Amino acid sequence: MILQPSFARHLNRTRRNEDQQNASITFFVFHSALDVSGATSPHRATTQPLPRRPVAGQGATLLQTWRERRGSGKWSLGAKGADVTSYYICEAFTPAWSARDAFSAFSAGTTEFQGHAANDWYEAIAVFLQKLHTRGVYFRDLSAGNLLARSAPSGKLEFALIDTARARFYSHSLGLRLRFCDLMRICHPLDWPNRRIFVEQYLAHNGRRFSWWMKIPFWYYDEKHRMKNALKKISCGL
Repeated sequence: MILQPSFARHLNRTRRNEDQQNASITFFVFHSALDVSGATSPHRATTQPLPRRPVAGQGATLLQTWRERRGSGKWSLGAKGADVTSYYICEAFTPAWSARDAFSAFSAGTTEFQGHAANDWYEAIAVFLQKLHTRGVYFRDLSAGNLLARSAPSGKLEFALIDTARARFYSHSLGLRLRFCDLMRICHPLDWPNRRIFVEQYLAHNGRRFSWWMKIPFWYYDEKHRMKNALKKISCGL
């Protein structure tokens, strides 16, 4: 699932009647903004009163009001004297590990991680990413540290994505180029033998086989990281 912290578009839609003295803001928690298991409905969390927006002739613009409230230490987008409390609502995903933890362990020679064999990890992540990409989600920042995992009560692995700000959502399944843009990032902690096993499992769900030219984006990303780390060492030595 993807935890979705942004409510701006929803808040704009709920503020339809500016003449109403106490409109209502409804906050939603997207436990599954994109839940690959199928559920996509947001869950109502809480409501707070929304003060009337200043209109022409009331002697104060929205910007003036905001400056006044900021100066007094009270942040508000409403009329003077009425504050709005904002909430950031999220769901704890615990106990959890990242794919980086698992992949680093496998690259070091471990054959299982947190009670799950390496092949079980590869298959579960491959299925998760396959559904993600087939539903048109290009994550763009799919580092192994941004994919969290935990054991469900059934014993199977379940996943959550964090750091979602750069994600792009399309109405069609992703092409191979964008899929590999995500794969080259998440595979970075894996050594080549394990990397190939994982990518082959991912491609099998897409009806494809691994070819030599598919190594190119991974070579590019590995070299990019080597150069980045080298520049960091040089800058730290200056």
